[in-house]
Amino acid sequence: QVASTSNALNLTLNSDFDASGAGAILMNLNSAVRANGGDIVLGGGADPILSAALGNGTLTSGVRLVGAMLDAGGGDIFVRGSGLDSGNPSRHGVSIETSGVVPSVVQTSGTGRIEIVGRGGGNGGAGTTSGSHGVQISGANSRVTSAAGAISIQGTGGGITTGNNSGNHGVLINSNDARVESASGD
Repeated sequence: QVASTSNALNLTLNSDFDASGAGAILMNLNSAVRANGGDIVLGGGADPILSAALGNGTLTSGVRLVGAMLDAGGGDIFVRGSGLDSGNPSRHGVSIETSGVVPSVVQTSGTGRIEIVGRGGGNGGAGTTSGSHGVQISGANSRVTSAAGAISIQGTGGGITTGNNSGNHGVLINSNDARVESASGD
């Protein structure tokens, strides 16, 4: 857990700082960032607010939260991810998912805003990319919430030119209990 209890913490996780074209972000069960009014950025490249963390090797989603928490406490949250470009399924740009009974939570309070952008993997050629979503929010009680700030979620489903290219959603909320909510934001 990374947390601040007295001052705002601005935290950037930049998975492709060397611009090598690879570098994913994985936050596992019970991991957390609590920024106490600071901004949280998960991305890659020269400007991780605008550039994506990139799926690679065994970490095929650009950003994957599994029973993890991002809590900006009034700051802004920016998440950018791009799934591994290969002819295989389940290469999500950003995946926010439950682990067992522990949900993933992305939240902020006050006027803090949340922006999530993801692109599902694909290779432009032949193969299978079914289920390669831009942004996936899945599992009981996984959620993206703000108090008065705007929430923007943009996703582009993965794709190939020939083969099984089904079920590649831009944004998929994949559970009756998963949710995106703002008390009074846009």
